[in-house]
Amino acid sequence: MKTYSVQERTQELLHMLRTHKGVRISGMAEKLSVTERTIRNDLAGLEKDLAGIASVSRKQGICSLEVTDPAGLDRFVSRMAAGEGQGLPEDRMEYLFETLLRAEGPVISDEIAYELEREAGEDVGTYAITASGAAEQGNYAVTFSGG
Repeated sequence: MKTYSVQERTQELLHMLRTHKGVRISGMAEKLSVTERTIRNDLAGLEKDLAGIASVSRKQGICSLEVTDPAGLDRFVSRMAAGEGQGLPEDRMEYLFETLLRAEGPVISDEIAYELEREAGEDVGTYAITASGAAEQGNYAVTFSGG
């Protein structure tokens, strides 16, 4: 049984969605040797990465890719294959890092099902971070230090 890295899994999911009209979440999970929760998390991350290019439609456990910008999707796939730009697991590292910081105990990656949003802004300063989702906890102070 092959173990896929997050990047390999994301690439394989995108390949399955591009080459089939409808793919079952259970089938993707079985092929990639992960849980259905992992597939749902990966699809949510992929859909964010594909914003403005394509979306993942889900109906009764079957997923399909709805492409709005075919040329943009080709560029996205090329960047992923080259190991650069959006679509890489590093784009989601902050999300995973925050989840681990908020955990009250050990975290299995399949349990990570919430997100953090940062107030918009590019200038140096302080920005609000808001947690959302079922796993939201209260009374946490997260401090980041530049280095």
